[in-house]
Amino acid sequence: MKIDNRVVEILKKHDISAKISFGQNFLIDKEKIDAIYKIFDNIQSKKIIEIGCGVGTLTYGLINKFSNVIGYEIENKMIKVLKKEYNEKNFHLREEDFLKADLSYVDENTFIVGNIPYNI
Repeated sequence: MKIDNRVVEILKKHDISAKISFGQNFLIDKEKIDAIYKIFDNIQSKKIIEIGCGVGTLTYGLINKFSNVIGYEIENKMIKVLKKEYNEKNFHLREEDFLKADLSYVDENTFIVGNIPYNI
């Protein structure tokens, strides 16, 4: 397994470890991350929703490919990380539980992705 140093550095920089109560897991395997990023090449959507952005492993690839990325995150420490690390204009962070969110804006042009927490 090759480790994605960018993700590991973010975890260290912000003193983050996974919280079992949130079902958190952090994707750090570079080969798996790169394989997921390749899947993004096949997505033709104009609007992307990411469930549980965490420290932004998938977010990074999404904001570098798509013009409208909406990320959902409920954990305060992760929200702070996302605000510091990803302030691009095409990234819109929603600080709320995706399972309780108003999704009336979702249409056939919306693609949903996520490294889903284990407790969902």
